[in-house]
Amino acid sequence: MTLTSIARPFAALLLFLAAAPSPAEELPTPFEADYEGSKFPFSAKAKITLERIGDYYRYTMRGSVRAAFFKWTEVYDCSVLQVQGAKFYPVESMHRDSRDHRRSVHTRFDWPRRSLRVTRGDGAVEVIGELPPVAWDLMSIQVRLRADVASAEPGAELKYDVIEKDQVKKRRLRIEGIDEVQTDQYLLQVMKAEVEDGKHRHQFWFAKNYAWLPVRVSISGVSLDLVSPPADAGRAATPTTDSPPRCQ
Repeated sequence: MTLTSIARPFAALLLFLAAAPSPAEELPTPFEADYEGSKFPFSAKAKITLERIGDYYRYTMRGSVRAAFFKWTEVYDCSVLQVQGAKFYPVESMHRDSRDHRRSVHTRFDWPRRSLRVTRGDGAVEVIGELPPVAWDLMSIQVRLRADVASAEPGAELKYDVIEKDQVKKRRLRIEGIDEVQTDQYLLQVMKAEVEDGKHRHQFWFAKNYAWLPVRVSISGVSLDLVSPPADAGRAATPTTDSPPRCQ
């Protein structure tokens, strides 16, 4: 087994960690939290932040993967979403991989034309059209998912259109119900959800008593767990700025 094939679950995990959306009674609250995971010989760390800046969200993940004692790669993922009333939708997304700049991607959504403008790390530009009325990138879907879990009942199934590798994929989420997650310091009551992805199982746990903070994500059996205190995760919204926030 090659180094790349062993590390691939961590890359998917860091990227995945949120049809028309189901209504949410409340918009997701801003937060910042730290996560860690391991699968021999790899370990991963990530800081995930959801900022509310005026009429926008900026959702970012800064992560690193190490092979034994050596840093294998650093990853930056970001999505900017515009808020209109009780709804929100993505307007920009970005992925950077320090190990291979060719994997870097910057995407701009043009909703009036229902298209994407994709700029790749090698400078190539592509316009992708015929988007569905609502579609999510791999970061913004996490914000949508967190909002929908807050108002969903156990056993409910929700459907999403998610953009993966320049294609729109149909994804289905099933709300499994209340579960418990034991971290190093906390026993948390959580809502468990599972996403259908072909033969793979992706599971998510959200803490109800901490504004549905994600406390564990498991992608194809590889888990990333909350390690910072959940009570310290909340962040205040910031006022409107002169220009919309950007992925950096």
